[in-house]
Amino acid sequence: MELDLQIIAIVAPITVGIVKALTMAKLPSNWAPMVALAVGIAVAFAVTQSFTPTVWITGIIAALTSQGLYDQITKAKEVIAGK
Repeated sequence: MELDLQIIAIVAPITVGIVKALTMAKLPSNWAPMVALAVGIAVAFAVTQSFTPTVWITGIIAALTSQGLYDQITKAKEVIAGK
């Protein structure tokens, strides 16, 4: 089982964008991690067009990566704004 880092690099930003759009459309923020998990797996399936366990794990890792990426961007904005 080999994880494809290129797929993670594709899926993570897409997941961030979709989850951010859903939170802007009134998705409660406490649901964002679970939605990110579902979106990450779904996008990984769509990109690879396969349903192997590696794709499941890649989708989960991409979802976790996307949530960490979003948190870091939010913190960087706060630091730049001086909050």
